[in-house]
Amino acid sequence: MDQHHALECVNLVPIFKSLPLIQKAAVADLVVKHQYPKGTIIYLAGDTVGHFMILEAGQIKI
Repeated sequence: MDQHHALECVNLVPIFKSLPLIQKAAVADLVVKHQYPKGTIIYLAGDTVGHFMILEAGQIKI
């Protein structure tokens, strides 16, 4: 994912909106894009996820 697109994703998250641009860019450097087909189980109750997820588009059923 390019830096600009990653920064757009970071800006979707309310807790990151008030950060200075340099800090948002640092978070954006950590963004990894994943695409999941409809119906894919991403994780189950009780799983240790170990990362923060940003949903750019689509829906997640919890």
